[in-house]
Amino acid sequence: MSLVLVHLGKDMPNHLIDCIRQVRIWSPSFPVYVVLDEEHMATAFSSVLQSLAEIVYTSEINTVSGHLRFLENYSGDTKFRGKYWRHVKERFYYIYELMLQKNLENVIYSEYDVMFYHPLEDIVKKLEGSKTIRCVRSEAERAHPATLFIPSVTQAQTLATFMGDDKGWDDMVALGRYCNEYSVQYLPCCPSTYLPSAIFLSETFEKIGILFDSLVFGQYLGGVDVRNTNGVKKLYHDNELSWYHFRDFRFSWEQDEEKRWFPTVDGHKLVTIHCHSKATKCFLSNREDTPLANYNAAALLRSLQPN
Repeated sequence: MSLVLVHLGKDMPNHLIDCIRQVRIWSPSFPVYVVLDEEHMATAFSSVLQSLAEIVYTSEINTVSGHLRFLENYSGDTKFRGKYWRHVKERFYYIYELMLQKNLENVIYSEYDVMFYHPLEDIVKKLEGSKTIRCVRSEAERAHPATLFIPSVTQAQTLATFMGDDKGWDDMVALGRYCNEYSVQYLPCCPSTYLPSAIFLSETFEKIGILFDSLVFGQYLGGVDVRNTNGVKKLYHDNELSWYHFRDFRFSWEQDEEKRWFPTVDGHKLVTIHCHSKATKCFLSNREDTPLANYNAAALLRSLQPN
């Protein structure tokens, strides 16, 4: 069992560090791998990360033939945010190659603007035994790779091959199509009583008893990425495409016996929050005060540029 994070590109995102620090609050010794481009070698950024996780540089990973074909055939946008649209597809090859090279199974993959509020060891125990990819899905058309559970190298290979078959879809549309074509299970986003007909919202909730954020709670609590709003802070965003909404639930922040903050939804533990705003420091569990989106939008925007 392990957590895998992938960062491709030249920028040095502070929220990646916050993401792992948050994991360490709940899981001090859980194996965490961070895939980084080799240009980050011997930088202050990588030095901080090395104290928190095991870094594997892209140059140290054996490249499979499908990955090479993807790079040769990719025809999408390579100008937006330092090859962002290529990277969001290519990351699936690095997940597969790392699992293959390190002989990993029962892997949690997470985007690094996702904050965890529960021991990852326990999350894996609840999910192990799954035979398929598990992901969050809040609507019919798209699925979200913010949090994935990948039980085996075989499943990672199938996913990478599908996602890398570039048809011009973005990663969320592509993952939604993958879910429609392959057998998958979903990570529950809300209790099964909310909309029983939408199995993707609450699959196996009754069994595992925890909830995962898709693009709902994090966008409401922390707002959306300020790069998408010309630097304007926009809190309480209601994702209009989602089949569930923040307003429909009782949300609260609680503390455990170790004074760690964690969120609940209708009394059930929400184990992830997707901080689309990238204001991750506001939602660390070791804050003295209740987590709150009290960030300065202009300062956050400066920290996120150019990518």
